Amino acid sequence: MLLLRFLTLLFSTCAGANCNQPAPPPQDPAAAQGEPVVREVTGRVVEHAVTLNGDLTGVVLEDRTRVHFPPAAGATLTPLLRGGRTVRVIGVQHPGPQGLVLEASSITSVDDGVTVNVPEAVPPAATHR
Repeated sequence: MLLLRFLTLLFSTCAGANCNQPAPPPQDPAAAQGEPVVREVTGRVVEHAVTLNGDLTGVVLEDRTRVHFPPAAGATLTPLLRGGRTVRVIGVQHPGPQGLVLEASSITSVDDGVTVNVPEAVPPAATHR
């Protein structure tokens, strides 16, 4: 009788699951709620985002990750972000109008190891009248 209870408990606990598998890691609560999260992503550049003035402000990686940086950093980053190059981006991910956006704090060319630290965007100075 005791053996039957033990087997019942064992099989009810493991039913439909592999008991030898570790539990999945807990999801980051901030990510679940759409709050900013620091991420590192590596991928191939497939698209460029430019302003109407032609300033480079971001790229899209082949996994559809959208990477953004201030227009002032675009000229410095252009050689690293040529189409087809593989880059590693570290930054803060947050929700944007077209999905999640990675606001870059550093970008490294995987091809040649060059890293550029991206300065934060500086808001325009207020004008006083």
